[in-house]
Amino acid sequence: MGVSRIAKSAENHATRKRLVSLILMAITLGIFVSSDAIEGSMFGVLFFACFIGLDVCTEDAVSVPRVVMPFVKKGAFGRAMGYFFYPGWHTGLVILTILFFLTIFVGDATYKRGW
Repeated sequence: MGVSRIAKSAENHATRKRLVSLILMAITLGIFVSSDAIEGSMFGVLFFACFIGLDVCTEDAVSVPRVVMPFVKKGAFGRAMGYFFYPGWHTGLVILTILFFLTIFVGDATYKRGW
């Protein structure tokens, strides 16, 4: 996170940060599911989602060609992935919405079944 705060604006660190945070969320969720702490999984996911959301929603929106071109070159799929991985708060809000629904899904799955 520190590198992205002092790096040049033409470097895209948002994609790497968002992929790493989504992977860490999946690992954390896997640890909660495999252990006996399944009832705490919603709070664990919510805890990490808050910090990830704080980071992605405070990024500066940068749309210089050096950042956008790797996504555009991959066609329609790349442009669609750009809506998740372009740097900026506007795409960070999309990631935060996904994390919100993931938290709701985990809460619903754990508390409905009475784990």
